[in-house]
Amino acid sequence: MDKKAVRGIIQVMKVIGLTGTLSCGKGTVAAILSKEFGARVLVFSDVLREELKRTGKRITRGSLHVLANDWRKKSGPGIIARKLIELINADSKNKLFACDGFRTVGEVNEFKAAFGKDFVLIAVDAPVEKRFELSKKRGRENPPKSLE
Repeated sequence: MDKKAVRGIIQVMKVIGLTGTLSCGKGTVAAILSKEFGARVLVFSDVLREELKRTGKRITRGSLHVLANDWRKKSGPGIIARKLIELINADSKNKLFACDGFRTVGEVNEFKAAFGKDFVLIAVDAPVEKRFELSKKRGRENPPKSLE
């Protein structure tokens, strides 16, 4: 990551969105933005995890998907984004945010509407072999056993 280029982006951005495939390094990019530039990291799936905890449900990949799809069906494709936007707008302390886990166009549109030119979306990617190795190390439920 070229710090000079990132510094230039950060000078004009308030919110940096991160999207990409599973285990591609979005969290790593968010951690760098936090450590090097003071960004507060917000993760889309954490909003879902908090709701599952609040309701006493088990947190699994499946339960996260079910909840996300249920919310989207009831409140539109941008519902999770709107919840993160509320957190950002309520935060008077931080000036830069790294939002990890954009999945839908609806989520992107919510952020564009809320932050306009103060928002940029970055796609993160990594070779499938690297993603496979990372996903095995994450310690999440049902890690992949092979590349197939």
